[in-house]
Amino acid sequence: MKRSVLSARLAVILGLLGSVCWCVGCGPEGPPVGSISGKVTYNGEPVTGGNVMLFSQQTGIGASGELEASGTYHIELIQTGDYQVAIAPEPPDLAAMEAIHLGRKPRETIVQPPPLNIPASYQNAETSGLTATVQEGTNTVDFSL
Repeated sequence: MKRSVLSARLAVILGLLGSVCWCVGCGPEGPPVGSISGKVTYNGEPVTGGNVMLFSQQTGIGASGELEASGTYHIELIQTGDYQVAIAPEPPDLAAMEAIHLGRKPRETIVQPPPLNIPASYQNAETSGLTATVQEGTNTVDFSL
């Protein structure tokens, strides 16, 4: 008789523990997210290098996506909300700059990137005037500079 009472209690405890674990796992896993993609152009021509950077003043969250040769970008899994946007050039190749400085490679052997067509005002989210709203799912936002 004692054994059946202990088994019943153990079954109840395990059942409650399982229910709690199941309920905790059922809730949302975090804030809603979406993806954003589009094309960046300057004077009608694609911006072929650099990054699209999004900043949220409300949440302090930021995200970025690299510009492809076609001027397109894509950012996955970004929290929904309103963002200020900056279009910034790629950072310089620090290893190549160090090699030049140390005299390890002649300047002629380092491939220089083409000049970027990103006006300075667009390189800062506070001065660009560019904004984007990310909603759940897929979002498309093009930027014409």
